[in-house]
Amino acid sequence: MNGVRRMRLPPYCPHLSSIEPTFADYKAKVLDLAFGHPDLPDRMLQVLAWAYVPPAAIRGHLHEARRQSLRHLPELTEPNGPLEGVFRPLPVVRTAP
Repeated sequence: MNGVRRMRLPPYCPHLSSIEPTFADYKAKVLDLAFGHPDLPDRMLQVLAWAYVPPAAIRGHLHEARRQSLRHLPELTEPNGPLEGVFRPLPVVRTAP
């Protein structure tokens, strides 16, 4: 549908666990805002919560998740791996030493 390829990942992907602190900060702020301002619409709570999460923290967590994912990319894309066939094979250029 719509030209989007769906990727099935395992239920828990430890390679992306370094991003979880960002979502924990976000969830805590949503709960805090919801408790303090019960009259705010849900969407407004979500927007305000993301505004409170420091961009440097988001960048740091995403950078670490990317680093971990790239480190484990070969095992994820191997035959029968969760990302098998998602990426085109990279051309290998061999040069003399």
